[in-house]
Amino acid sequence: MRAEIQPRILDIIPVSIRVRCKKHAEELHIDPGSFHLLTDCFIMELAHLEKCKFTPHTHATWAKFFKVVVDAISKQYH
Repeated sequence: MRAEIQPRILDIIPVSIRVRCKKHAEELHIDPGSFHLLTDCFIMELAHLEKCKFTPHTHATWAKFFKVVVDAISKQYH
């Protein structure tokens, strides 16, 4: 599992998911707090699947990635 995320990728995430963000906010009315719970579940599953390879650095990298995604989605709610 490659845990490095290029900074420029993190910059384009909000732009690339803008349409989905709008749909979640305006049509589906999903509670933005649920996104944090979902990303925690993803991280736990990744840790379970990659037990030996899932280091603290890997965890921090995935947490940073998901934070950017959740922040991008949550902006539509403000």
